[in-house]
Amino acid sequence: MPTLDKQVVEFNPLWKDVVMQLLDKVRNGIGLNEAELAILAQMYRSTKDGGYSAELEQAAEELMTLIEMIFDLHGQIIKDEGEHRGDRSEKPDGN
Repeated sequence: MPTLDKQVVEFNPLWKDVVMQLLDKVRNGIGLNEAELAILAQMYRSTKDGGYSAELEQAAEELMTLIEMIFDLHGQIIKDEGEHRGDRSEKPDGN
């Protein structure tokens, strides 16, 4: 029986639904908030720990790939927003 003083989060193949929603969000150019990023990071760590049956191993690998895609897209959104802000501040004032 697990102890209550240690929170354990184990991989769950149903996480894919949540991950797909967040993937849609970043594909639409919407950045993730800190809570969403923390959830994804925890899912990734829990999934990466491995030790699954062959059936779950495939699902875990797929989930990790999707999470990596989300982090990449989110990083691009942040980078683009920074460049966009930088473009505005560097434009000449017409002189």
